[in-house]
Amino acid sequence: MPPKAAAPKPATKPAAKPAAKPSAPAAKPAAPAAKPAAKAAPAAAAAPAAPKAKGAAGFGIHVKGLGDENVDTVKAIFNSAGKVSDVRVRRGKYALVWFEAQPSVKKAVDSFNNKDVKGRTLTVAAAKAASPAPRHDSAKTIFVSPIFRQNTTRAQLRTLFGSYGKVEKLVTYRNNYAFVYFDNSAAAQKAIKDKNGSTFRNKALTVKPSVRTVEADKKKHDLRKKRMEVKSWQRTVKTA
Repeated sequence: MPPKAAAPKPATKPAAKPAAKPSAPAAKPAAPAAKPAAKAAPAAAAAPAAPKAKGAAGFGIHVKGLGDENVDTVKAIFNSAGKVSDVRVRRGKYALVWFEAQPSVKKAVDSFNNKDVKGRTLTVAAAKAASPAPRHDSAKTIFVSPIFRQNTTRAQLRTLFGSYGKVEKLVTYRNNYAFVYFDNSAAAQKAIKDKNGSTFRNKALTVKPSVRTVEADKKKHDLRKKRMEVKSWQRTVKTA
């Protein structure tokens, strides 16, 4: 018998697989955090507030002891201290006088405080109140006197002032004066300029601005009407 073939040798074990490639190198450390933004430049220092203009509060005086003197008389008294810009009188109580310049205040106090004027001793001190804004600068209404109401018709008055602008309203009074309401202040100022001091029926007219307005008059009228209605209702309740 032929000899048995030798058993084949087991195959050599495959070589071990090479070790896995090392993993990718660790990520580079993160870049250092960005430097904090430069501090914002401090806001520009606010410009110093402009000094407040000295108002009329620093140009006025408070006067006691004038009695019943009117505005014109008070103005004439204190004009010697400087040019007077405004006067407000509370008859029997006090007066407020404002000047155009600060030095006039000191001069007025020095000249008139504790001094006799027309037989009365005055008390004069610098005023704390500011001069009120002129109310008549924008007036659309004028006061007119004398109008000779019994001999002058409303139509004649409208004709007298109608050339200056539209007359919205005309009110006459028994005491011989009237109020003429224009639709704008320019018409009122022109009428005052032309007619004040002019002759009407052989008399000099006084024409000056008034703070009356159509709107204010209507509010007064409505309020008066409501009061009358309330009084009428109260009388009805009492007699019921």
